[in-house]
Amino acid sequence: IDLDAIHFLPDDEVKAELIKLKGIGVWTADVYLLMALLRPDVMPRGDIALHAAYQKLTGADKRPGSDEFIEIAEQWRPFRSVAARLLWHFYVSNLYQGELKNQRPTPYLLPQFSNVHADTLPTGRVSAFCLLIYP
Repeated sequence: IDLDAIHFLPDDEVKAELIKLKGIGVWTADVYLLMALLRPDVMPRGDIALHAAYQKLTGADKRPGSDEFIEIAEQWRPFRSVAARLLWHFYVSNLYQGELKNQRPTPYLLPQFSNVHADTLPTGRVSAFCLLIYP
């Protein structure tokens, strides 16, 4: 595989090429797109840390599954990579503080926006990022 040439391919073609390699799956290909190629709109499928962070941030009763989370992440297009990085940061910050183990999630939404749906804000696609705060 020509890693220099792959840089210029669309995301779906990069994933198809990477997955041809033994040991490389969808999650690894997604993370390669996000981290190595710095693509702006990638949400790694099946990343449990992202699911757990989302659960904590929203106060959901259960962690979303892979398909459900990918559907949730559609609202963050075309900046899903930003959302992934923010959610990872939140997850690691809370993990170090011991807050993600055996605790009921607490929403981390700004009080003045707690009743506002993301679609009603002027910025639309990225409004979800504006509602999150980090300790």
